[in-house]
Amino acid sequence: MKPLLRHSIDGICTEVAVLEPSTSVSSSIESKSRYAAFSKTQRRWIVVLVALAAFIPPLSVFIYMPIIDTLAEELDVSIEHIDITITSYLLVQGLIPALLSNLSDQLGRRVVYLVSLPIFCAACVGLALQESYPELLIFRMVQSAGTSGLLALGALVVTDVTPRDRRGRYMSGMLIGVNLGPVVAPVAGGFMADTVGWHQCFWLLLAFGSSDAYACVIPSWFWDFH
Repeated sequence: MKPLLRHSIDGICTEVAVLEPSTSVSSSIESKSRYAAFSKTQRRWIVVLVALAAFIPPLSVFIYMPIIDTLAEELDVSIEHIDITITSYLLVQGLIPALLSNLSDQLGRRVVYLVSLPIFCAACVGLALQESYPELLIFRMVQSAGTSGLLALGALVVTDVTPRDRRGRYMSGMLIGVNLGPVVAPVAGGFMADTVGWHQCFWLLLAFGSSDAYACVIPSWFWDFH
């Protein structure tokens, strides 16, 4: 019910309805002011950072495929045992994103990035140094836990910082990293396995993960949207 303003003129009492701003108008103004906090340059750099992070999960999956036979031979296990490491990796990757999305709503996107990427980096070090099948299995699951939320987080970040009418353009920029991973990773994995050894594949993943984690730490003003 709209509030009424009562006043009297020459003994005649009149009532005038007081108009209040609608909820939709208020929320629209609030949304526009939130997006206005970011310049075009800031939005572009944020999308670059989340695209680099979104590049890591497919890179981690597909760089592993060319070295399966080599791992089975050097660790003295069957291909079926190596397949279990792939299944466990994908299982963890399917379970974790829902949890991380909720945590990012409560703690902020940047916090979840700064937890996920160091977990991924630690697992990469373990994988590069491991010499046994149990270590391979465990560290691949930990690695998956570190990467599994990066795609969902990237989409959430783009939604947070871009207006709806321009969101598709920025979202496509983020997806470049997602689509580039399956193209680059198998070639890189096969080449490195044949030349410098399969251990170097995980050192390469460490380089990408640590670089993106460092980028998340330094430009804090890019991330002040939560």
